[in-house]
Amino acid sequence: MTDEAAQVGEQAARAGADVARRSTETAGDALEASLNTAAQSFRRMTDQFTQVLGFSGPQAEELARRSSEERPSRDPGQHGPGSGHSGGLAGDVRSRPEPAREEH
Repeated sequence: MTDEAAQVGEQAARAGADVARRSTETAGDALEASLNTAAQSFRRMTDQFTQVLGFSGPQAEELARRSSEERPSRDPGQHGPGSGHSGGLAGDVRSRPEPAREEH
């Protein structure tokens, strides 16, 4: 009887481990499918966005490259006054000192 109970326990443990493994695989597959769907949706959204703005193909790639190279730092301590960096756009009025006014 003891051998029989040990065999039944062993089979139950194997079956439980198999169910757990399959559940883990199923959850992983579901997560992967969700991420793929999200990536495809994001790709479609960015494609539509670039079409609305009139950018496509090599022009859009060039714009993205330039944008990533010219992106200003958002850390205000990194580029303070006198650092030689305007902190962003060259035409930004806020980065220019006000001219001195002459009084007559």
